[in-house]
Amino acid sequence: MALSPSLTESRVMSGATCFPHLCLAVKWSWSTPPRLGLFPGGILRGALSFALKDAVCLVGHRECSRCHLLDQCHFPQAFGAPPQMGDQRFSSPPFRIQWDEGWRTGASWEMRLWLFGQAIHHRPFWERTLERMAERGVGINRARLELESVREVPFRPLPSSLTALDLAVRTPMRLVMRHEARKTLQRTFHWEPFRRSLLRRVGGMSRLWAPEWVEPTVPVSPPRWDAHMNFQEWSRHSSHQGQDIEMGGLQGYLRLTGDLQAWLPWLDAARILAVGKNTAFGLGHIESLSSLSESRHD
Repeated sequence: MALSPSLTESRVMSGATCFPHLCLAVKWSWSTPPRLGLFPGGILRGALSFALKDAVCLVGHRECSRCHLLDQCHFPQAFGAPPQMGDQRFSSPPFRIQWDEGWRTGASWEMRLWLFGQAIHHRPFWERTLERMAERGVGINRARLELESVREVPFRPLPSSLTALDLAVRTPMRLVMRHEARKTLQRTFHWEPFRRSLLRRVGGMSRLWAPEWVEPTVPVSPPRWDAHMNFQEWSRHSSHQGQDIEMGGLQGYLRLTGDLQAWLPWLDAARILAVGKNTAFGLGHIESLSSLSESRHD
């Protein structure tokens, strides 16, 4: 696929107060449908990992642990350095995948790739990664894809006048409450675990990948909320660890009312970054229902 000239620039598609990001809509087509499982995030992340390494690796041995270019390479930043490196950046990768169920029903499908902070400057590597991903094949059956187009998607911040907001959690949101040495995965929605997870996600990503970004003030009072969510069971098989890993979380709808103005920058960050554990796999994706009809035409 030939990339248009506009796709060679690294631009942050957001307002000045939004977390620095770039959202790319990636359209695929195929003759043989890829087999991606119940939630394709794990398979897509794995395919991106192999393809990005193909795109950026300059040494023959392909082993990050003994590579003298490790500190300058974008691959370990995105997908994790060896455990002995001990760098906290690698538990909060500067990207995430967004996907929907469209791949099950047709001969083409669009996923979205979000790049955050410093990763935006590595955009040419990611564009080559998408091309390489199509060439390598995707899914359990390694189906070859055709990369039809890559386009930027602008982000629309929530209007400041909102007094009610309906949010949809489209993929399992894994909220963990920490108490002393224990971590508990939440199976029902409560505001405090969501608030803590959101603040932890935004703070970590800001500190690691966008230190120049100024975090909004944390509101003192919570909004009124009404949640209709179920716990979605899901597990994925890790070939690296040789076992199934639980990836379940909350899915459904959340309605917020009251004085929302102080919360809007944080909710915009939630829509950009996603919330909870395993966001790089496409989990914890949140959409504003009021903006869905507009975004479908982007």
